[in-house]
Amino acid sequence: MICQLINDDPVRGQKYIDKAVENCETPAQKMKFLFGLKVCFEYSIKDLENHLEDNLYPVTCCSCDVVEDSENRIRCYKSALLKVDSAICFELDCNKIPCDPHTTKQTPNFTPHQWALAFHIFFKAIGVETTNGSQINQVLLARFLHLVTGHDCPKSFNDSTLLDYLKNAPDFKRTTGKQTVVDLEAVRVHFDRVGFSEALATIDTMLVKYRRLSKTHQT
Repeated sequence: MICQLINDDPVRGQKYIDKAVENCETPAQKMKFLFGLKVCFEYSIKDLENHLEDNLYPVTCCSCDVVEDSENRIRCYKSALLKVDSAICFELDCNKIPCDPHTTKQTPNFTPHQWALAFHIFFKAIGVETTNGSQINQVLLARFLHLVTGHDCPKSFNDSTLLDYLKNAPDFKRTTGKQTVVDLEAVRVHFDRVGFSEALATIDTMLVKYRRLSKTHQT
């Protein structure tokens, strides 16, 4: 029922979840409800992702109209899952119970490719190009990226892999789009969490391109 509400109207679905949590009489009831949602969303996401990889995969969690719009539904469920995870963390009282720092603060645990991609998308969303022929000093940007990520700078900065990734984002000299799709989806979750709509529009356009490229190389 809740998944269907999320499908029909994400805002209404979220309000329903908030109200259901509020009506739980005990902490145990809240945890049971929230972890049930978590399992439901995670299962649905995995089912739909398997369907995207193989059209013959038998999806059991969702209706036909949801399966036909798998990519958008996956994004919708991932956004809802982030909120459920945050609610679980809040109910457990993270000031008293030690949590993994990445989970508590929701700090992006990106690969170097994904960090470069996140920077590229941020600047692209505000109208600044970071790739070759760009409007920004790539070396200075790469040095700042080393600062943010904690990756060591090489003795010769021209050997910086982060600098190379910035120059080639989002392709990274790959022959297929499959891994770029993975990177884009990983980065998208965090832009979605902070409501960066301009970046989300940029990412969604890229996802269409690289999913097509990935399918072309599979055939």
